[in-house]
Amino acid sequence: MRPALLCLLFCSTVLRATEGSRLRRLEADVKLLKTFIFGELTSIRDEVKEISNRVDILENNTVTHDPSSPNQEKNITFYNLGDKTGESGKTLQSSMLTCNEDFIANNGRIKDGYYYPCAKDIRLANVYPYRSTGVQGRLEVRHDRKWGTVCDDSFQSNVGEPYITNNVNMVCRMFGFRECQYMLNAVQGRGSGDIWMNYVRCDGQSSFLDCPHEGWGNGGCTHYEDIGFRMWN
Repeated sequence: MRPALLCLLFCSTVLRATEGSRLRRLEADVKLLKTFIFGELTSIRDEVKEISNRVDILENNTVTHDPSSPNQEKNITFYNLGDKTGESGKTLQSSMLTCNEDFIANNGRIKDGYYYPCAKDIRLANVYPYRSTGVQGRLEVRHDRKWGTVCDDSFQSNVGEPYITNNVNMVCRMFGFRECQYMLNAVQGRGSGDIWMNYVRCDGQSSFLDCPHEGWGNGGCTHYEDIGFRMWN
């Protein structure tokens, strides 16, 4: 009996040790799994937060053109891609002399990567259609017979929120679109040559080019800060 009892005690001791070892390994595996899941959830949370921030930025950068804005001129002549019937084209024929020569030459359409509105000395460069009724591109103005870009500082918080809205309304009005979204950091492509305007502060002027700014060619910007726009109806 004694050998059998000793064998039984030995086996139960070994089994208990084995079970304890397996339990410890299982606990370690569960701990590693919990750490992995926590890390994945944290990464997903951070990604969702970043996407949310980007959505907020895009929503804040979109301005619906307000006809009651002081930067709205009631009798402005415009013609844009939103017209599908050709009625604006008929109206245009009787008032073409009020539009600039680039607009007339291009018949108010995208040509060679540029879009010219009826208003003078302003255009979009590196242009592509946007949605079914709009355009997108880099904002450019003409000064001293040369085209140049506009620094995006004119559309950031350091210029002041009321001026940002005024600036967007002014650009939107000059191009004849209802809604505009400005794009920072040369999203619509970097220009070359002069950066004509910076820290623009529109406040009731008749043209974006007449708005106060830091002076033609002043402001210390680079073409990595060229402002772009999306416009649609």
